[in-house]
Amino acid sequence: MSIASRELYDTANFILKSRRMTRYGIIGFVIGIITYALCYLVLIQSVFLPNDLTNPTIAKVITDKEAMKYSEQAFMTLRNFNDGISNIEPEGDIFAFLPVNPAVMLNIHYKLSEHYEVDNKVTPPKKIKKFKYDPIFELRLHRGILILFLFSEIIMICVIIGVIRFSKNKYTNNFEEEILRSYHAVLFSFLSSAEDSENNTELNVKKEYLVLLLTNLHLFIIQMTRRHNNRPCITIEDELDLQDIFFSLLLIIFPNASKEYFTTEKLGSNSRIDFFIQDINTGIELKHVTPRKNSKPGLLAEQILIDIKRYQANKDLKKLIFLIYDPEMTILDFNNETNELVKEDNVEIKIIFSPPR
Repeated sequence: MSIASRELYDTANFILKSRRMTRYGIIGFVIGIITYALCYLVLIQSVFLPNDLTNPTIAKVITDKEAMKYSEQAFMTLRNFNDGISNIEPEGDIFAFLPVNPAVMLNIHYKLSEHYEVDNKVTPPKKIKKFKYDPIFELRLHRGILILFLFSEIIMICVIIGVIRFSKNKYTNNFEEEILRSYHAVLFSFLSSAEDSENNTELNVKKEYLVLLLTNLHLFIIQMTRRHNNRPCITIEDELDLQDIFFSLLLIIFPNASKEYFTTEKLGSNSRIDFFIQDINTGIELKHVTPRKNSKPGLLAEQILIDIKRYQANKDLKKLIFLIYDPEMTILDFNNETNELVKEDNVEIKIIFSPPR
């Protein structure tokens, strides 16, 4: 891979990562807006219930000791007059404004009314004046909190719209799209040649499928851990498990692919490449990276360099792909380790990480 191709690769990955982070940020922001609105609706849900004692919020508030102390003196005067203990009549209505929560207020209006009861214990019967309070309840939204909620929601929605519409101008978008088109062209052209493009459309399609398999293998493995009805999952314990899964998928695209293909004898021993596709003269070597394996600085690069020297003597091998399966993203700054490994002249080298960096 040339320096220009490496820079194109890094730029394209940066664009893809920034788009992914922007997408996640927008989704998170939208979730935050919805959650904020739901929390407010939970606070004001009692407003949509009847304004009587069947509303649990009203029943709870008026039986609270702090709320009862506002009207206790007036009710005591009323009871004393009705029981004949005192001749002092209650005067006027009672109004109370009680906070239910930060977003809702309870307005209580005890309306004073008088009526007469007949006392049949005396002769002649006598009408006795009585008083009572008729309660009128009304739950209202706290205006200040309502204005604050609406204002903050509008601000957040405007921010989302601004991020979506005005974060990048059309020139920036056009530039990024051009970079990505060039990146995908380079990525797919690795397995293509001029003769193939003219003579074998079916083979070109297979090559595109192979690139998709290489770049998206991690998605297949993740999905296989989500089995129906908690059935046993397919897990990757070591490199052999990874080879079995990959080879099964590879045979769908290239049924003639070989596993553990013997290359030219070198230094008295045969070297075996993990997979070889005779149709396109391409070898594939898998590397499984975990925090306990192949994660030391330089170790992976050293293994790849040894494999390149070992396999490049094979005249049938024109292209060599190293698929690095690193599910825990152990290797992050892989450019420093692999930048010099892709400059071999005899064999065209490609290093692909799954998941992509």
